[in-house]
Amino acid sequence: MLASALLVAVGLLFDALPFRVYTEYFFWIRLGLLLLMLGGPWYLEDCFCHSQGLNGMDAKVVDNTRWGGRLTIAESILVFVGLTLVMIPASFGWRYLKKQHPDLMIGIYWWMGFCIAWSFFFNPY
Repeated sequence: MLASALLVAVGLLFDALPFRVYTEYFFWIRLGLLLLMLGGPWYLEDCFCHSQGLNGMDAKVVDNTRWGGRLTIAESILVFVGLTLVMIPASFGWRYLKKQHPDLMIGIYWWMGFCIAWSFFFNPY
């Protein structure tokens, strides 16, 4: 989180200079803000776990019964290859929908945002 705050501060500082040392400072500001948004909830969870006397891993219930425990190297490679083979045509389909059906994609974006927000606010974990 300190590095992300530093990215934002340095980006703003360089952007305020009357001359350009680097062509695009806004990238570093956006990256720093993204890292702050990702690191902030982690930091809050870490503070909550320490205030409750919990270890970070003890606070989460990890249920790995679907895979029967840990995956071997061969199983991990098989899962990786399988997911890759599914994601390649899915990415082409996603690109096709974005280019050919932009109105449908707006609805899909809203639906995905709704599902993520619903999951975030209403799941007990």
